[in-house]
Amino acid sequence: MPRNILEVRFIHIITHCAIVLLSVLALASPSFGWELVKDKEGIQIYTRDSRFENFKMFKGEVELDTSIDEAMAYLSQPALATDWLHDCSESRLLTLHSPDHYVVYQVTSAPWPVNDRDYVLDIKIERDHQKRSADIYVQALDDVKTVPRHKKLVRVTELFGRWQLQTISDKKIKLSYETEANPTGKIPAWLSNAFVIDQPFHTLQNLKLHFQNKG
Repeated sequence: MPRNILEVRFIHIITHCAIVLLSVLALASPSFGWELVKDKEGIQIYTRDSRFENFKMFKGEVELDTSIDEAMAYLSQPALATDWLHDCSESRLLTLHSPDHYVVYQVTSAPWPVNDRDYVLDIKIERDHQKRSADIYVQALDDVKTVPRHKKLVRVTELFGRWQLQTISDKKIKLSYETEANPTGKIPAWLSNAFVIDQPFHTLQNLKLHFQNKG
């Protein structure tokens, strides 16, 4: 019996690792399979099928009038996310492992009758100074000890995201924003279809306006 329990636990660990690896590979893959669904104000939004039924993954791209260092300084401040992350009503730091690895708590507002969603997100940053680029990897955690579940919120525990920043010139970068998530619970088709377009578009629109006004 103990052997069987160990085998089951081992299988669960391997399965979880495989899911994470497949998600990372999907986010890192080239443009194959992406469908352009919106191209406005210099912002391109793409979608494609994900592992989660009836919910597509999205990718948004935009050029920003800023440098990698300035953009990273802004994006890596959890408390500022409510200023630019679309529908983010709360964002705060939970754990600071290092300047390039931290855990945050966020809440996303949803229209009635859907409940708002909350997340515990593990964020890791990789910088390449030679290529003048940076990547931000985001993964939801199933952590109820740090932040207990709230009865009025739906906790999202399956979310994988990537922010990719590439230098174009000293004061211009290309930003790519991808997310694959299981929103958990029942989501009306009209809302899920709108979310994967509106959320990245308005998020990138907010960032574009921020750096335009700052310049």
